Amino acid sequence: MDVSDLTILNVCDTRWLSWSNVINNFHQIIEPICEALRQDADSSNTAKFLHDAMDTEFLIITKFFADIFFILKKIILVFQSDYLRLDHNS
Repeated sequence: MDVSDLTILNVCDTRWLSWSNVINNFHQIIEPICEALRQDADSSNTAKFLHDAMDTEFLIITKFFADIFFILKKIILVFQSDYLRLDHNS
């Protein structure tokens, strides 16, 4: 699968703020995942179930979550900064 620029994280290292990256990475590899599940669907009931479950609604909802988590990540990083200035005068 030609997606070599992604890094697999250990589950223990994936914190909730990382979900933005997880969902974004998921959308980068969704096509190879669907293809692999389609190929395995004949020999595996689990692969068939997962392939059938990845419908348009699933893709739209995960993209929605990717957008929401991206916005939350940006807001959280602002409030975690050492210096925060909320006024518009500068």
